[in-house]
Amino acid sequence: MDRVSIGERIRSLRKSMGISQEELAEAVGVSVKHISKIERDEVSFSVGILQRLSEFFKVSSDYIVNGDGRELSVSEIVTWIYKEIYKEKRGK
Repeated sequence: MDRVSIGERIRSLRKSMGISQEELAEAVGVSVKHISKIERDEVSFSVGILQRLSEFFKVSSDYIVNGDGRELSVSEIVTWIYKEIYKEKRGK
């Protein structure tokens, strides 16, 4: 486990993608204020938000929380792809 906080890790992921807090908030379904507070480690967040962050950044939830296992497993990637295809077919 590394010494980087969860908020710092999320901020680093966001910046590495070159997106704003507004874009991340919209993608994850929370307010910009909530993203800002998460990045400053001022609030905790639900498992649902953790899952959406993990899917958005294409990293494991373990990486977000502990700094371990940055890459998703093949199984997780395949599951994510199927979910995306299913959403497209349903028009979401």
